[in-house]
Amino acid sequence: QSAPRFIPELAMVSQPGLFSWNRTDSGSLMLLKHLPKLSGTGMDLCCGYGLLSHHILKTNPAIKQIHLLDADARAVQCAAQNISHYPQKSSLHWLDAANETLPGNLDWIVCNPPFHTAHKRDTTLGQAIVEQACQSLRRGGTLYLVANRQLPYEQILHHTLKQYQTLEERGGFKVIKGTRL
Repeated sequence: QSAPRFIPELAMVSQPGLFSWNRTDSGSLMLLKHLPKLSGTGMDLCCGYGLLSHHILKTNPAIKQIHLLDADARAVQCAAQNISHYPQKSSLHWLDAANETLPGNLDWIVCNPPFHTAHKRDTTLGQAIVEQACQSLRRGGTLYLVANRQLPYEQILHHTLKQYQTLEERGGFKVIKGTRL
């Protein structure tokens, strides 16, 4: 297995085997475009090597705390290096977002959930993660989600948040914003 390494195109540390390990994926770029100024306490759910968190911390000085969470220990280790300039504002968690307790009472969550287990498509994985995310928000908290267009998250959002809207659909992706009422 390859070790973590600095990727000049990203100006970040990543590792082969992680999602989009050596490039910025187009779904995350689309999500970043739709994020407002964030403040308070939030979470980068399924953080990978920390691309979203790095951008959020760099551009949102009012962030009090961000939880970076991933089921892959290698991803959490890379994310730790990529957000190392923000030790007082970041907490790293290596856990299974579909089955373990997540931080709660959050102001916002950003998420680009997986829909594969190994090389097998598993839409229930992403659905379980999105449901957990919705339950981790405080009342009035907001979820910003990017996903492949065909993935069925809207029913979960309708059931758990009641209020959501698709901000953009393009290139096979969709960005959804949901607010917990």
